[in-house]
Amino acid sequence: MISVCFSVIGFAILFFLLTQANAYQGNFPNSSLLVGLLYSIVCVLGVAAVFQPKNCQRVFALKEQDNFQRCEFIKNSESMVKGHHPNCGTFEGNRIKIHGTVFCSACAGLLLGGIFSLVGTALWFFLKVPLFAADLRFLLLGGGAMLLGLAQFIFRGYLKLIVNALFVVGSLITLVIADLVGKSLYIDLYAIGLIVFLLMMRILISEWNNRRVCLECEGSKSG
Repeated sequence: MISVCFSVIGFAILFFLLTQANAYQGNFPNSSLLVGLLYSIVCVLGVAAVFQPKNCQRVFALKEQDNFQRCEFIKNSESMVKGHHPNCGTFEGNRIKIHGTVFCSACAGLLLGGIFSLVGTALWFFLKVPLFAADLRFLLLGGGAMLLGLAQFIFRGYLKLIVNALFVVGSLITLVIADLVGKSLYIDLYAIGLIVFLLMMRILISEWNNRRVCLECEGSKSG
């Protein structure tokens, strides 16, 4: 998939920049605070999208398909949506149940990852608490977690939750290592841009898969 290829290339460029960090140094007063603030905004917007998925869909011009509206499996149910997904068994793997309440497993994972990353951001960028060693192998760990998150749609239930949480935590690891090794505001800003790009790709890939599943569903075809 083209988006995955661009994501891998993006991480390869970041890895190269960090191996040549001395040539790109450019820290400024309070640059760490600026980077931490920008990343925190990304995390807060991500957490907000978890609670307002319809607003997120409008931002990306994602609309429900007509076949979803006439699906035989859900049009007579009490609610067409359950856990942010069509209320039919085809999407059961996208949901988890906690104490009788149904949640979207992907959104729950993004929420947990977002909270963890906000805490990590406060510790590293604002309180200067060391989180990792200056080792590029951690960048491979963070990048691997984010790339795995792009394929989160193949997982189900609590495993989907874990993969989505790791996607966000991987973004924190990526940014911290970029800041720690690169010591450059320019490299940090590139890392944030890469993280935002992967976040958008994750949303679009997930929506593409949801539409594909719904289009292939016999209940929609029969409606």
